[in-house]
Amino acid sequence: MKQLPVEFENRMKTLLGDEFEDFKKSFDEPPVRAFRVNADKISLEDFEKINPFGGEKIPYVPNGFYFDYDGIGNHPYHHAGMIYVQEPAAMVPVESIEIQKNWKILDMCAAPGGKSSQIKNKLGKDGVLVSNEIVPSRCKILTGNIERMGFKNVVTTCMHPQKLVKMFPENYFNMIMVDAPCSGEGMFRKEEIAIDEWSPENVRMCAERQAEILDCAAQLVKLGGYIVYSTCTFSLEENEMTIDSFLERHPGFELVPVPENVRENTTDGIQFDGCKCENMHYTRRCYPHKTKGEGQFVAVLRYADSSTDSEHFFVPIGKENLIKRL
Repeated sequence: MKQLPVEFENRMKTLLGDEFEDFKKSFDEPPVRAFRVNADKISLEDFEKINPFGGEKIPYVPNGFYFDYDGIGNHPYHHAGMIYVQEPAAMVPVESIEIQKNWKILDMCAAPGGKSSQIKNKLGKDGVLVSNEIVPSRCKILTGNIERMGFKNVVTTCMHPQKLVKMFPENYFNMIMVDAPCSGEGMFRKEEIAIDEWSPENVRMCAERQAEILDCAAQLVKLGGYIVYSTCTFSLEENEMTIDSFLERHPGFELVPVPENVRENTTDGIQFDGCKCENMHYTRRCYPHKTKGEGQFVAVLRYADSSTDSEHFFVPIGKENLIKRL
């Protein structure tokens, strides 16, 4: 593996303290691989009778398995859409909320489709999923995966989040998944290109973009509905600080705790200096030295009070304000 950026290491030393050496050693281990059974194609009980891959079950994903099997992407079960191969920590966000079978859900940054496929397996025949991806080439991959899995009641779109706000009625969705584009620190072990592209400036740029996406999501979620925000990075700016700033702009939203099985397999979010949200520990973190998988951050936000949430517009964070908060 390539050398980690020095400034990234310094940041992680500050976040992790005595745990940093264990964290760094985890990068010498191979990435953890996993898949989920597509319950829309085959029941978990029937799949287990014919499972050729073996593998330990993922404790927080009922239909998820770790595996050590070469060539799984070429296996007929994969081509038939019976399984979806996905990094295990990336399965945490969807398991962090109890999805109801009749919900209308928007996956705002959906490609390549892992979280959309996980969401759809939890929706019933009356539920509807809109899977959106802003990049046309990635939207084609997303659509291909949705078709391979054989999903019904799923629409794929290729729109900027601001266009989605104009396209759908205000407060339309019961849940919005925002798996936000990020600096990718949590994928360093799996994708070395993420190391080459990392910089403090990119972290700040990602945080600004994440704020804009979240503000769009706030306009589309129903009263009593949820925004599930996730990244595959460790930086405070893109995680807890982004959530804290969102809650300042949208006081009608509140952080809510995740189910017990997810909480037990993840780490509390960080109550950083200057944090105004008292419940930041409700957010969850996955570290490769503690959770079997790569890096992930999750926050579940509930739209609880429309009378206090009047700021339905994008407030740019700006580099100066971010620097002040660091």
